[in-house]
Amino acid sequence: MDRLCKSFTSVLDDEEAKADAAVKNCKSKCDWVKRKKELIAAAQKKVDDSCAKGITPDITKVSAGLDKNVQAKLRKQYNQHSKMYDGTADLPDRDFGLTTKSNQSPGLTVGKGG
Repeated sequence: MDRLCKSFTSVLDDEEAKADAAVKNCKSKCDWVKRKKELIAAAQKKVDDSCAKGITPDITKVSAGLDKNVQAKLRKQYNQHSKMYDGTADLPDRDFGLTTKSNQSPGLTVGKGG
């Protein structure tokens, strides 16, 4: 869960930096840019609160109201984290060279050359 918290925080920090730059460079109709900054701050607070309690942040609550691309980034991080712990992660197949000896039962295995 610590990795997920760090990943979420990293994505939101990057978005916060972009929003800060957008606010500084905004000349007119800046309400949406300011609102985006508020949404990111709210998402960061939700992540911080969940992580401080030792629970996984709720992706739906964290991403509520954020841009689609930010939601996609958070969802990707969440899915990667979920796969890591539910056994569906793409792990490379390994050949450990285990074989059975002809005079042993199929349940017994030995290494290569054994």
